[in-house]
Amino acid sequence: CCVISNANRTHITSTPSVLRVIGSFYHRNDYPNRDPRPPRSGAAIAAIGPITPANDTTRNTMSGGIKLLHENPEQKQLVLDDFERVSGLINETVRYVSPVIHMRRTSLEETVIGEQRIGPYEKIALWYGAANRDPEIFDDPDKFNIMRSNAEKHLAFGIGRHTCLGKPVALMQLREFFSQFLSRFPDYQLTGDWKVAPNNFVHAIQEIPIRLKK
Repeated sequence: CCVISNANRTHITSTPSVLRVIGSFYHRNDYPNRDPRPPRSGAAIAAIGPITPANDTTRNTMSGGIKLLHENPEQKQLVLDDFERVSGLINETVRYVSPVIHMRRTSLEETVIGEQRIGPYEKIALWYGAANRDPEIFDDPDKFNIMRSNAEKHLAFGIGRHTCLGKPVALMQLREFFSQFLSRFPDYQLTGDWKVAPNNFVHAIQEIPIRLKK
């Protein structure tokens, strides 16, 4: 944010960009009428939220999708035959990869899920990978299928009031990435194994070696 703010300091306009507003949390001289006190954490999270959460989901879905398409060339060919199928590719890749592994919530009242009783104010772990491969929702859930009719029912971005603020940004970036990458490098090849960071919160893909071919 500091770098972004510095880069824009000479381009002050009457309608500051989103990035400038975020940067102003660190450089408040850009906005002399602002409250000089540091922002409350909630305000900072609300402003940065649409950008940083989309980062984890997007970059790991990109890498995971590249690997899945390499391992399933018939699925890649479906996209190459009709780029309108990119939306299905995105939803199915996000479902299959489930880049965010879990979140923790607190129950507010007693309920039963399946055969499991959950009391009020219990700490609960939400395992997104399990939800996104629920056989009661997805047929043949361990199969990567970009033509899956209900792939958008995945919960990788959360649901309801807990839906990720960065979801629209992530979907926009993923659509642009897969459309551009596959149109330019349809014959790319993986040249080695990927490296996944030891992380119990995000499915963090650190390296994935590929060779680009035109």
